[in-house]
Amino acid sequence: MARPRLASYRHSLALPSRTGLICRTDLHIAIHIREKHIRPEDMAVVIASSHCSSTMPPSDKPLRASRPAAQDAPVVSADGASATQLSPGTLLPNTPTPIKPTSVYAHSMRKAIEEADEVQQIIPDTSFLSNHLTECPQLLLDEVNASVKVKGWIDEIKEVTTEEQKLYKPVADLFTLISGTIHSSFTEAQRTAHHIPDKAMMFLDHHRCSLAHFPISNIDDKPDIVGVYPFKNGYTLHHDGSYREVPYHRVETIVEAKAIYGSDATPQVARYCYNALQARPDRPSFYGFSVKPQCFQIVFASPMGLFESEDLTWDNLSLLCAYIYSLYIPPDGHILHDTTIRFEERTDLGPPTWMISTPQGTYRRAEIVFVGHPWGRGTIVLRVVSPDGVVVMIKEYFSDSDRRYEEGELLDYIHENGFVPGTVRRRSVETVQSPNGGDLVFRSEDGMKVRRKRRLVLIDVGEDLRDAKSVNDLLMTMYDALEVHRTLAQECHVLHRDMSLYNILMYPQWGKTQNSKILKNAPPLIEDILAGEKKGDSSQARCLLIDFDNGAKLVLSKAKHAKEALRELQYRTGTPMYIARAVAIGAVFCTIGSFDFLPMPLLSGEAKSLYIKLHGSDRYNRYNDETRTFHGGVPPPGTSLSFSRKAKAMRFHHRWEYDAESVFWTMYSILLRVTPKECKTDLQTLAKDLTGDWDVLQAHTITNKSKTSSDHRHNLLCRPPEEFAEPFPAEMQGVATLLYELALQVCPCYAAMSPLPPTTITSTKLCSGSSCNTSWRTAIIQSHSSLARFARAGRRRTTPTKPCSTVGPMARRASSRGSAVGIPMNRKFSVVHYAFSRRMNQTCSAVSGCISFEKRRRGGERRSEI
Repeated sequence: MARPRLASYRHSLALPSRTGLICRTDLHIAIHIREKHIRPEDMAVVIASSHCSSTMPPSDKPLRASRPAAQDAPVVSADGASATQLSPGTLLPNTPTPIKPTSVYAHSMRKAIEEADEVQQIIPDTSFLSNHLTECPQLLLDEVNASVKVKGWIDEIKEVTTEEQKLYKPVADLFTLISGTIHSSFTEAQRTAHHIPDKAMMFLDHHRCSLAHFPISNIDDKPDIVGVYPFKNGYTLHHDGSYREVPYHRVETIVEAKAIYGSDATPQVARYCYNALQARPDRPSFYGFSVKPQCFQIVFASPMGLFESEDLTWDNLSLLCAYIYSLYIPPDGHILHDTTIRFEERTDLGPPTWMISTPQGTYRRAEIVFVGHPWGRGTIVLRVVSPDGVVVMIKEYFSDSDRRYEEGELLDYIHENGFVPGTVRRRSVETVQSPNGGDLVFRSEDGMKVRRKRRLVLIDVGEDLRDAKSVNDLLMTMYDALEVHRTLAQECHVLHRDMSLYNILMYPQWGKTQNSKILKNAPPLIEDILAGEKKGDSSQARCLLIDFDNGAKLVLSKAKHAKEALRELQYRTGTPMYIARAVAIGAVFCTIGSFDFLPMPLLSGEAKSLYIKLHGSDRYNRYNDETRTFHGGVPPPGTSLSFSRKAKAMRFHHRWEYDAESVFWTMYSILLRVTPKECKTDLQTLAKDLTGDWDVLQAHTITNKSKTSSDHRHNLLCRPPEEFAEPFPAEMQGVATLLYELALQVCPCYAAMSPLPPTTITSTKLCSGSSCNTSWRTAIIQSHSSLARFARAGRRRTTPTKPCSTVGPMARRASSRGSAVGIPMNRKFSVVHYAFSRRMNQTCSAVSGCISFEKRRRGGERRSEI
């Protein structure tokens, strides 16, 4: 925590695993992996990186060294990749709750930023000089106005009509002269106090070439003019007098010029500022400038948003001089540089590495692996590899003063009674200090909102799910993620609220820590299931859950705390492509298919034997339904219409099963992009179905319209099994069956059952059940073993595949009664989570054993190979 796309931190964290019941689904996966005749190399997986487009990232989000993703970007959340937290106000039945503004990512299409609300709805500030600039001393202003060269360049600018390129040289020369005049006036004390370099900033014509070394992907930014400090080896000069490939990390300001009949340059300047802030973790704010022959405008971008001046004429140069003066000495509250992080000097203009100073020491050679929405939380994640090979992730972000929970504090709370396997840990957390002392802080003009820069150092890292080597590995990771998620909710009383492709990592690498104590009630993970005994080794976790920016405590004790926790759960947060349907609309989701309840899936064969061996038959039978129950709950009497009315009258709160649904959408989006290697299916025949399903996922947004009660993704869940499987090749039909069975568990509206599914968490008053998690795990386990039997039948492909490369939230439980603070509790998190696990386990074991994958393309997007 919309975002046109945040890069993910692919090498950062691992996914959580759930404590509590293990789904029989998960068991399936375990069994399949256990089959000795199935070679790991036969299950290689390569998942195509795809650009999901939209929000951020908030996240800013996960810690993994990654590449950018596109649609997944939009994260409506309480975080920076998300945005600011709005007052929830009074919640009425079926009224969407306030959402955190969606964000936009730099590597998305240009228009995504230029057409964002922050740009289109900006109102010019008539007091821009006093609010956002440092006024240039009158003596300097008089000197500039008296210059013959200045008058000549301004006349030259005013004479331009249709040929925009004629603006570049006079504007660059004018700004460079004013910059030199201002710089020469500074005393040594001023230069020291404001960290001003010895040489003046100069302005270069850069209209022919893109800026170099955007950290996450290639951005085709070709600003007309850039302000830079001199480089000792010089910048590359083009034959026509313009410069080329100036790197982002050396750009101090950007100027865009338009001819008299040209379009408005301000949206373009806003985009350049957006990208520059993402590329420079040492720059918390940034100035931009738009030029036209008849006027100019100044833009200021910071974590508080985007601000612009009115159109100003060339007759009065006071604001122009104030703009350049502010590049050296900004006004109070407008901090341009974070001096605790800076790029490391090199002899050429190659990609930068960063040096970060913290109270615990200095980190060198840090590389950016993730960027978030800069007009909000401004999350940037850097990866540092020490000389001895130890990897840490450093997360830089701005925290709202009104945020109830801080990620660093939540992680401390999670691990205070012992390490929770599958959950990221921190080394340190701090509030960054400003160059002149005190916290590095930005405030709104009315002083009501405050954002402080924070720095979080994480010691556990992992890889993107799209880097999976096999379907088997993916399913095992998802099983553990369900287990960890439920453990966090049940044992630690923390709800993630942003489970997605970016926040669930695999192949975790665990950092070293002095405290090796493991949580007493840590859950049995997939490796334990396969072994038939719980080993209690944290390294067994197949997942790493990261990015708790949007996490919330499920406080159980004092009424005051319970009310605060309830209020927090009324916020909607998540990543658009993966967010649960109810969270997206801010109401209990109830439509066709919402009343088609299914009983808890059953395990069979080896999957059942392994599960009972580890947990015992009492635990297994506890989640089996009776004649009239579904996941332990009972559908309300009456018609579907009365059921629907009851559901729509309920208030929205983030329930555990909503995170479970997010996990489903994550699985679906990954497996949809998989193509078996040497696939015999004609992929052209699948292209239409694939493209249609993918477009539905990628186009999903989080709306704030009060009457919206639909979600186009719901149609993907309610299709007949034959139609559901159409986008998948013949070799992937086992996987399609698994996803279909999980979809049947996701589809119903458990919140409206009466009585609700029972909770096994008697103390958790703010959550509903975890049965969804349980059913998923069950499906995974059963899947795993059935596919293994399929492989044994001799239909297994043995063609090895190359490993994939990529770029770079689940269920809950509750009581049958309403909680003390009015949140209905049911076992759905347990039930859905458990049902997922059962179904996944029963199906997965065979999937990865009999299938290997290669690239598959749809439209302009590359599909993953598994």
